[in-house]
Amino acid sequence: MFEAVGFLTRWQRNVVRKMGFGKILKLKVSDVNASLAYFVVNRLDTKNTEINHGDQQIKIDKE
Repeated sequence: MFEAVGFLTRWQRNVVRKMGFGKILKLKVSDVNASLAYFVVNRLDTKNTEINHGDQQIKIDKE
C-alpha cells in the first residue's frame, strides 16, 4: 500500500483527496504498525465502505 501511494499520479492523488482520504497520502511506513495495516486491508470491504471484524462492521467515511 505504501509503495503504491508513492506511484500515484497527481490526478490520482487529487482523487484520493476528494474522496476524503488525503491523510493517507502523508503516511510514512513508520507511522503505521504493519500488523494493523495488514489487519485493516484484509478486512476492508470497498463495496460497502466498511471494515468487517467478526460480527461487527465499522463504517468508513470522512469523519
